[in-house]
Amino acid sequence: MRILIAYLRKYWPLLIGQLSFETLWAASQLAIPRLMVNVIDAGVAQGNMELIVQNGLYMIGATLINIAALLINVYFLTQLNGVSPETCAEIYLPASLPGPKKHV
Repeated sequence: MRILIAYLRKYWPLLIGQLSFETLWAASQLAIPRLMVNVIDAGVAQGNMELIVQNGLYMIGATLINIAALLINVYFLTQLNGVSPETCAEIYLPASLPGPKKHV
């Protein structure tokens, strides 16, 4: 496990960025239905047009945050795509070559 952590150390910023934007994406996904419930329960049921418009604008904002977080998350994932083959090659390839074994 220590060997794997040592190789992944240089990818920590990408991992943290990916997890952060994944969390933001999930939160914005969960906010939209909650806002819709508020529109129906407090806006439509009571005829409060101001609340309907306000929550509609919040839903548009949550959707824009959702899209931006998803695109940034995809960027981080594409940057992390080469981690697995590169790390496997660095760890296992030297062990499979003939000659003296190199310990990391």
